[in-house]
Amino acid sequence: MAPPKRKVGGRVTPKKKVPVAGLPQTFDPKAHRVEDRRAAGPSPQVRKTSVPGRKPAASSRYTPPSKPVRTRPRWHRPAGWIGVVIGVLLAVVNDVMLVNDNTFLPFGHSEAYLFVGLCIAGGSTWLLGLFDRGTTIYR
Repeated sequence: MAPPKRKVGGRVTPKKKVPVAGLPQTFDPKAHRVEDRRAAGPSPQVRKTSVPGRKPAASSRYTPPSKPVRTRPRWHRPAGWIGVVIGVLLAVVNDVMLVNDNTFLPFGHSEAYLFVGLCIAGGSTWLLGLFDRGTTIYR
């Protein structure tokens, strides 16, 4: 006996008939099309505002996204600026040592001081909230 011929396209698994609450057992999806519901008019739950410039009612379908607000402690701002100044100062002093042959930092001139200074300055921008989305409030 030969295996049955393979069907091209379509569903692989058989369709499962699951009863849906509130619908009759013989549900016809063509009878409940979107066009039919639109022709019936808007549902009574949707309220529109007739005043221009006024926000839509809370029960309307679209709710505009609110701007994200980030609250930070007050000490973040001065700590962030102090960190930026220290980081930049460390990088500048390292470069001055290269030009003048003076030793202001332990072990003399090193590119590691430049890297550490830039990391301190860059990391301190987080405390300043420079890359926060939305509005930053310091409390």
